[in-house]
Amino acid sequence: MMNKNDLEDILLVYEFNSFSKAADALNVTQPALSFKVKKIEKELGYKIFNRTNDITLTVEGELFFEYIKDIRLLDLNLRNKIDDLTNKVSGSLTIASANGFTTGFLPAYVSMYKKKYPDIKIRLIDDDIPSIERMCDEGKVDIFITATDYENKNIIKEKLYEEDLFICV
Repeated sequence: MMNKNDLEDILLVYEFNSFSKAADALNVTQPALSFKVKKIEKELGYKIFNRTNDITLTVEGELFFEYIKDIRLLDLNLRNKIDDLTNKVSGSLTIASANGFTTGFLPAYVSMYKKKYPDIKIRLIDDDIPSIERMCDEGKVDIFITATDYENKNIIKEKLYEEDLFICV
């Protein structure tokens, strides 16, 4: 039966798009990792990866990863709920911005948040919108702040605030 470590190993192959690089990150040999993934695929009854010059997902593999994202989110939610029961708030929060908010707007708020929740690791990312969108789709970003009116069916959007702009002469 597949366990959480197996899922993480498969995710690394997907993220690195390489058995060799994933094996290096896991400190195992590439043949050992390939054998493990083949064993999991046999257990599942379908292949997750097409193994050609480039590692790509099979149709079943694409569906597999959709569910893996859900499983990881459920696991995180469960951990957060249990932490809430024990009054211990910990974890990580990744905030991305494409408009410089991470350097100008956010530091004061992050500082206040860190005082209230010292066990939360906060990571700020300043990047372009296509890169942030990809990171959001991959579950690598928790919050995305932008000044542009952004549409993506997979992202819930809320207006943070409105601001007046003045020109003074």
